[in-house]
Amino acid sequence: MASSSNQAALQRMIARYTRYGYRLDSETETSASMVRPKKFSFLPALLWFLVFGVGVFVYIFWYMSRSDDTLYLHTEGSKVRVDGLGWFDSQSQGKRLVIIGVGLLVFVAAVVLVFVVLL
Repeated sequence: MASSSNQAALQRMIARYTRYGYRLDSETETSASMVRPKKFSFLPALLWFLVFGVGVFVYIFWYMSRSDDTLYLHTEGSKVRVDGLGWFDSQSQGKRLVIIGVGLLVFVAAVVLVFVVLL
């Protein structure tokens, strides 16, 4: 059974990450799972479009490769440990690399096609 101080520490961490846009997915006495949905940002998409034209597709493929951010909180003694932060989450790293690779191939093909048409 978890002590009340451990539960209080866990609740403080849940409140902290809630302020950063995470929502509580599941919770036990000693652990919690939180998820932050991915967000499409119009400004980078617009910049990719203005600078590279078809480069917006690279941003769209990158956005599609992202998954919701998930983190796991669990108590270890009197501390709360946070796992799951970061881009290179082992569960989705391969999927991201494949989608980004396809996006880059589409971008390169479009650039080559533009140069072939213009020359």
